[in-house]
Formats: sequence, structure tokens, C-alpha cells
Amino acid sequence: MQLTIVLLLSININLIILNNASSFDLTLNINGKNNYFRFFEAITSIENLRMPSVIILDDNNDQSANITNSSFIQIYRTQFNENLFHIATVFSRTVSNSNLLFATIEMSNRSLYEIFPSISMSQTRSKRSFHYDYIVKHNGSILEQAFVSIEWRNNRERRAAQKSRMKRKVEASNPFNEQSCVVGQHTEMSWKFSDIEKPQVTWWFSGQPLKTNSRFRVTENEDERSTITIHKTDFVDEDIYIARAYNSVGETEAKMILYIAGIKPVIEIDLETKLKVAKGRTITLKLTVSGIPQPEIVWMCDNNELISDDRVFITSPTRDTDSTYTLTIINVQLEDQGKYSANIKNIAGSLKSKNCEVIIISSE
Repeated sequence: MQLTIVLLLSININLIILNNASSFDLTLNINGKNNYFRFFEAITSIENLRMPSVIILDDNNDQSANITNSSFIQIYRTQFNENLFHIATVFSRTVSNSNLLFATIEMSNRSLYEIFPSISMSQTRSKRSFHYDYIVKHNGSILEQAFVSIEWRNNRERRAAQKSRMKRKVEASNPFNEQSCVVGQHTEMSWKFSDIEKPQVTWWFSGQPLKTNSRFRVTENEDERSTITIHKTDFVDEDIYIARAYNSVGETEAKMILYIAGIKPVIEIDLETKLKVAKGRTITLKLTVSGIPQPEIVWMCDNNELISDDRVFITSPTRDTDSTYTLTIINVQLEDQGKYSANIKNIAGSLKSKNCEVIIISSE
């Protein structure tokens, strides 16, 4: 695999520090020790600059090519330490709208350190570390324990450097996830996208752009988190939800599979085991059952399903807070005698109530 770095150009120039010049602070950390340098913009008396070379390193040979997209060059140096060589060169690249900074620093022990920008902040190699924005070389070798930080103090370079760092592709912290909720309840799905500038986020459902309404609401937080809230979920809401985020560099997406679950029925108050009633009177059986969604009940007498008619009345809960099911038979007759029960079910499960033996007492 090939690895690309930029070698510092050779400069043979006379430098003059400008009054009120732009400047930056450079911190060079070598083996845990910080060395501080303040660089000021300078002008050159001899225009014999040449472009740096891009060196492609691999295990077999080195190849080189020239950078051709630089359009503006600025030279910086320190005001003090006249006996030491401290110089930095900034290339402002119009094509990529970013800066390349190169520096050579001579320490008091006459050791020279060369500083280069990494071509990509996302590059990481086991042999040469690109975790940081800059690479440090000493005696021709890349130093693993040498790190650089740059703080632009003013002017166009500082703004350009900040803007360059902002220009990176938006990323999702976790591009795939699963979530479940109970039908009828509220649920939230949220994604956080990493980017310095706030990305644009759109939500998709079942392959179509999500339309917000009284049940579906999308909110954007300051921490770059996009959240969709679903009120009173239904089974039709079970599907794949996609959050697509994009900025000026690129786009990404995160997928969430939402599962809608139910709560299987539970009998809170069961039927009585035995009930006696006189012929011609009214009998009422009550059953309290919870579950989500609301369970359906089929009343049985022995093995026969009961259906509402002019004597048989079947009622179910009409409110979320009510869970009582009622079977009422008026003007009971001897043929109404038998074992009554209820078959209970919803999408999450089913069960059967106890038997209630109804005995009809003749009035004679």
C-alpha cells in the first residue's frame, strides 16, 4: 500500500519581518516536552521559491510529483533567536480552499526538525502515524512521539485553516440500529451526526420521504442530533426509518428498524366458578382483562359461541382506562344453563378464562 507525504521545499531567501504582520503560534511537542515558537509574516527579497514535492512512499521505491494547485505563498519566521533557523511556509490552495504549512525549526542543540501537513487527517498507518494534522521528521525519519499544534492569531490563514477543518464529510456515530416499542405508546428515534458545521438531515420511511403530522414530529438539537417522535404508535409504523445527513463535502445515512410489540392479555378479575339464577331473571358475567392492543373476547357457552341478539348483550371497554368485558342475558331460560367462558386474544397472545357454571332454577 502506498503512503503520500509532502516534503519541505528548499528556500534560499532573505527575509524581512513586516510590521503588524499576521502571525501564528506553533507548539512542537517532542517526547512530552513542549517547545513554543511565534512566527510572523515576512517578505522576501529574492523570489526564488519553488513548489514542494509530493513523495509517494512504498516498500520498493520512492516516486515524486509536484503540487500544482498552490496560488499564494507566504513566508513566516520568528523575530528572535537570530542564530537559529526558524522558518515556515504557507501555501494557500485555491483548488481545495485550504492551507499547507511547512516549517523547519532548529533547536538550541542545533538539531533540525521538519514539519509537514498530513495529506489526509483520516489516514492511519501502523508504521507511520497520521493521527495528527502534522508530521515531524528528524534526520530523515518520521517521529512517532512528536506532535504539533498551530494557533492562527489573525488574518486570512486562520479563517482558511478553520474552514478547511470544517470541510469534512458528515458521519453517523452508528449507521444501523434496531428499536422496539409497545403499540399505542410514544417512541423516539434519534441519530447524532458528527460534523463541525450543522448538517442537513431528512427522514425517510418505507422508501419515501417522511411526512410530518400530528403523530410524526422531527426535531433538530444543538448537539447535531436529529430526533423523530411518533405519538401513539400503530402496527403500520413498523418498518425501516432512514436519516440522511449531508453537508457540502458529502452525505451519509443511518438506518433504524422499528419493531412494534404488543402486551399479551392478562386476566385481572376472572369469572366466578358457579352462579345460580332463577328462570326469567337476568344474568351478568364480568371479566377484567388488560393487554395492548386491547384484547378481543369471544364468549362461549359450552362449545357454542354466543352472539348478541334481543336477549344476549355483549359489551367491551370503550375507554383506555376501562378493561371490563360484560356478558348479559335477560329473561334466562333453562336452555341457557351451561358452562360459560371467554376466549381472549390480541396480536401478542391468547388465553382462556375459567369456566363459570350457570345453573337455572325453575320458578315452579
